[in-house]
Amino acid sequence: GHAEAIEITYDPAQTDYRALLEFFFQIHDPTSLPWRFFVVGSSYRSEIFYVDDDQRQVALDTIADVDASGLWPGKVVTEVS
Repeated sequence: GHAEAIEITYDPAQTDYRALLEFFFQIHDPTSLPWRFFVVGSSYRSEIFYVDDDQRQVALDTIADVDASGLWPGKVVTEVS
């Protein structure tokens, strides 16, 4: 299969990676369970692609914080690749 994705180029002097991820978690439901893949397709899963180990760690930390915040009623199932 495939995933629909976008690549974001940003200026770290204007914003940081964490801020981008926080916005990402506000504009979509990151708690969609795998069974929904049969309804909407795995192409629309929630996934973060990182370019280095620092971004990977920021993504994992942000997911943990979003989970703990209660912003979404379910557990965040966003994948980090």
